[in-house]
Amino acid sequence: VGGGNNRYRGGYDVKRAVALASLVTLVAVTGITAQTRTPEEAHVIIDKATKQAQMSGKTVFLIFHASWCDWCDRFNAALESPEVKEVIEENYIVARIDVMEFGDNRSALENPGGRETMEKLGGATSGLPFYAFLDGSGKKLADSNVMRVRPSADVEAADVR
Repeated sequence: VGGGNNRYRGGYDVKRAVALASLVTLVAVTGITAQTRTPEEAHVIIDKATKQAQMSGKTVFLIFHASWCDWCDRFNAALESPEVKEVIEENYIVARIDVMEFGDNRSALENPGGRETMEKLGGATSGLPFYAFLDGSGKKLADSNVMRVRPSADVEAADVR
């Protein structure tokens, strides 16, 4: 092993072996970290979005969703369509909060405090996706509850002619 050659007898390249071992370690550590990372708390997501909204003069478009929710996937696809995406980006700061997960997905995906935040914003009895619009101070401007559920007494008393 002399003269700056990094090969041992038999052609073993030390630098390559060290680089490969480092890469394997990095991938393993990154994988472990990604699996154990706790999702961001709902209030942190909202704080970041409202600060961006204040600075940009935009409205926060806060979307509550879940990994299992087909309607959420369809809604997100619609928001990403070229016709809609431009309007969304010009006018809104989009923030997403994961709620209503099941089993292991609950701790892996669900944003802590998300369910409570959804309830406070009027989504306690709503399905997903539920969304709300907030101003830069965090005040609710509107939500996706287009048809409110009435108690049965109100429904019976309503004139539906």
